[in-house]
Amino acid sequence: MGGREIRLGVDAEEWTSAFENALAKNEVVQIEDPADGGMLGINPRLVLYWKVEVSPQSGNPDRAR
Repeated sequence: MGGREIRLGVDAEEWTSAFENALAKNEVVQIEDPADGGMLGINPRLVLYWKVEVSPQSGNPDRAR
C-alpha cells in the first residue's frame, strides 16, 4: 500500500473524538465535503498517524491532517 495524505479542514478535537468513537464502534469516520456535498468515509484502522497544522495567523491548531 502506498502512502496517501488527506487534508481535512476540521477541528482537531472534533476529529479526535470522531476517530476514537469510530474506532470503538468499528465504524468509519464520515466527513462531508462542503464544496460538493459528497461524503468521505475514513476507516480509522487504516490511519497510521495524523498531525495538526498550526494556523500562521492565530498560532492555534486548526486542521487535522
